[in-house]
Parts: sequence; C-alpha cells; structure tokens
Amino acid sequence: MNIYSYLLPALMVLLSCAPSNYGNRKSPGPEAEAQIIKELELKAITAEFRLDTASIASVMHHNFIAVYAHKLQNRQQEIAGIYSGIVKRQQAGETMDSLYLDDFRAQFYNNNQTAIITFYTVTKGTRKGVPYENRRMRWYDVWVKENGQWLLVSIQGTPL
Repeated sequence: MNIYSYLLPALMVLLSCAPSNYGNRKSPGPEAEAQIIKELELKAITAEFRLDTASIASVMHHNFIAVYAHKLQNRQQEIAGIYSGIVKRQQAGETMDSLYLDDFRAQFYNNNQTAIITFYTVTKGTRKGVPYENRRMRWYDVWVKENGQWLLVSIQGTPL
C-alpha cells in the first residue's frame, strides 16, 4: 500500500470533525462593533491634537462630509481645516490636558454595516491662560463598513 491509501481515510476523518461553519467567520456582534468604532473615534480625535492628519484620513471615507452651521466640507477640506485649526490653537497657547468620550451610543443598520454614533467629548485644558474643565461637545457620526473596515462617512458636532 502506498502512503495515499493511509492519508485519504485520515483526511476524511479530519474533515468530518471540522466545524460546519469553518471558513464562514461572522463579524463581531453589535457590542464588539461599537467598541471598535469607539476606539477609532478616540484614535482620530487624539490624532487631531498631534496634527496627525494621516491617521485621521485613514478612517475617513472618500465621500466624507462634515456638517457645520453655515457650510459643508468634504474630506480634503475637513483635513485641511483640522490642521489649520489646531495650529491656530497651539499658537494661541491653548492646551488640552485630558479628553474622554461620554454617553457613547451606537445604532446599527444594514446587517451591522452602517452605524449611527452619538457621544460627547469632554475635555480639560487651558485657553488664553485660563483653565477650563468639562468642555463638552455633542457628536453625531455616521460610519460604514467596507471590505471589513469601518470608515467615517459624516460628522456633525455641536458645542454645548
């Protein structure tokens, strides 16, 4: 008998013992997806204060849109605005000592491929030499999952 006559039955036994969903990996549930997005939100926000626009751009969808009171901005305009805004704050001596996300909520649609995210950013720092605490801003963000990666499609922030 050759080696193949022994390997074929062994292979058949192994295949019959394999889980039926092997290779059909499901995406994480909504709670895990929300945690992934929360980490991406925090990564992008903290990157902003390091002037790391490459990190921010890496999570922005190519059709990104930012909503402001009197204008809309596309991806390139938003990245440029983030950079110039932070440079101006740094030149004015504004610092941010701490930041956290509060009241983070996620609603999922389209088989967990689209997410509506709401949360507050809460910051502590100094502006024009005057310390501040608990500066809050409410955010409404839309994320889509493309090719297994979450991408930020739209943001709208409201100072409180």
